[in-house]
Order: sequence, then C-alpha cells, then structure tokens
Amino acid sequence: MSPLSDPALVGRTAAPRLRASWRRSQGYGVPQDEVVPVFSGTPDTGSLLYECAHRVLTDLQATIPNEPVSLMVADSEGFVLARLGDDPDIRRSLDRVHLAPGFSYNERNAGTNGLGLSLADRAPSLVRAEDHYCTDLRGYTCAAAPVLEPVTGELAGSINLTTWSAASSGLLLGLAQTAANATSALMLVRAGGRAVRPAPRGEVFHVLGSHLAPDAGDPCVSAA
Repeated sequence: MSPLSDPALVGRTAAPRLRASWRRSQGYGVPQDEVVPVFSGTPDTGSLLYECAHRVLTDLQATIPNEPVSLMVADSEGFVLARLGDDPDIRRSLDRVHLAPGFSYNERNAGTNGLGLSLADRAPSLVRAEDHYCTDLRGYTCAAAPVLEPVTGELAGSINLTTWSAASSGLLLGLAQTAANATSALMLVRAGGRAVRPAPRGEVFHVLGSHLAPDAGDPCVSAA
C-alpha cells in the first residue's frame, strides 16, 4: 500500500507534513522499495558544526552506553558527517541502509525520513516505522531537529537520533531538540572565541526498557 493512501495516518497530527513529504519524495522519483545509496564524499571533520555536534553527541552517548540508539549529525544538505553509538546490531543495520557518514539522507535521495524532513521543514521531526517512504527504513524510528547558525539563523544542519521501531519513544524527539540547541549554543561560544563552560554534572539520560527517559533522580536534565 502506498503511504499516501494508508488509512492509519488519517487524523494524526503529523500527517499533513508527512503527506507533503511523501508527495515530494514521489516527485523526486525516490524508489519506495529500497534506499539507493548516494555517496557524497569524505565528511568535513574540520567544520564548526562537526566539532560542536560531535562534542554534544559524545557527551550524550556516554550517558546511554550499549543502548540501541544511533546519534548523528548531518549538514544542511543532508550529508551525514558523523554517527555515534555502541550497539553493534543497529550499527550493522544502519550500514545496510547507508545511514552512515559520507552518504546523503535528504528527502531527494532517501524519501521521507526524520533527518530529511527536519531539513526540508526546518522543524523538529519524528518519523516512525510506517511513516518512512522507503520500506527499507520501516524498522526504525528517527527523531531529528535542525541546528541553526547562532548568529544568522540560517540552517546549519540536523541532529538525528535513530532507534528500532519497536523501541520508539516520543521523548527521543526531545533529546534531539536538546542536542540541536546545545550544538547551536556551543557554536556561538566557539565562534566567539570564549572558553566552553564544562557541562554540569548529574545531567544524565537513561534508557529504561524500550523508552528513553531522564534520570529519575534529576528532574531538570539536559543534554548539554
């Protein structure tokens, strides 16, 4: 069944954005049965976006070791710059669908997906299993949030968190937004030449069962 005619989507809050994305994906001629790899070259690991996002995602990853969550940063064209995560199964699985550094994951190349939608709409985006345009991606849930240039407000890229569809949680989008905001803030600090203040201790995220959740002992958590 084409996702454009899927009755399960009727009445869902995100449906209008998803439907618009699917129509764009169809217009681009994206195959629905597979992700066709589009390799864009070696990532620029010297950019300010990469430097700051990698710092933020490394700190976040340290709080959820061995959990099936992959953390990524992509530039404004959907080119994946870095991917972090300890779980070997999800790493191998994402390699098979080319969601890896060096590959492009914008809508034009991969159809509707969290990373691509966050860039196309410049808005936080949660794309669950059946929401993906390509069937290859329906085993995942992806949450992504745009990173904005802190001075100009221009789109710099996107932070994307991907997990198995069976382990999806609405909180995943909150984590992506927090990481994107922290990246933008760190870019402002680094661009201004000021020293980076160490992240406060105790700001820890847990993965409880199939849900990502803040540490129960600290109600005021942050990915910074």
